[in-house]
Amino acid sequence: SIFTLASEPFSLITMSDTNMVYKIKPLQGSNNYSEWASQVIDVLVDQDLDEYIVGDSRSQPLHPVLIADWKKKTKKAAAQIRLRVAAAPRAYIKDCNVASEAWDILKGLYEPKGAIALVQARRRLLHAKCEEGEDIVDHLARMKNWYNEVLALDPEFKDAEYGSFLVTSLPDSWDPWV
Repeated sequence: SIFTLASEPFSLITMSDTNMVYKIKPLQGSNNYSEWASQVIDVLVDQDLDEYIVGDSRSQPLHPVLIADWKKKTKKAAAQIRLRVAAAPRAYIKDCNVASEAWDILKGLYEPKGAIALVQARRRLLHAKCEEGEDIVDHLARMKNWYNEVLALDPEFKDAEYGSFLVTSLPDSWDPWV
C-alpha cells in the first residue's frame, strides 16, 4: 500500500515471515537513488535475499537441484525491489523476474556517477539548511546520506569539510552548541 505521511509517499510492506514493517520512500529517480538503494539492501539482508543482487547467487546455478530454489528466491527478491519503486522507474523493471537484472537496470539508470554527480552531491551539502523548528534528527540523517553520497564519489572527501557543512547548516538557535 502507498500511504501519505507528512506529505511524502511511503511504501509500507508487512512481511508475514518476519512480521516486519519497512517504511521506505519509493524510488523516484536519481534524486533519491542512494538512500533508496541502501534501504532496499537492508530489507533484502533482513529477508536473506541480498545475495540475489550481490555475490555468488546473482547467476542461476548449474546444478539442476538448485535451480528451482534459486528461481523462487530471485523472483521474490525482484518483487521486493519492484514493490519499492514508483511508477516511472518501475516501467524499466516491470517484467524482470531476476533480482540482479532489476537491480542492475535501476543502478545503471539512477546511480550518481562522474564529476557532475560529485558537484551535485557537494552542492547539496553546501546549501543544506535546517530551518528553525525543523526536526534536527531528520536533518542530520539527510546530511549523513548526502555525505555518504559524496564519499562514494570522492573517497578523499575530508571529515572536517563535512563537519563545517554540517555546522553551518544548523539553525541559529544552535549557535550556543556550535
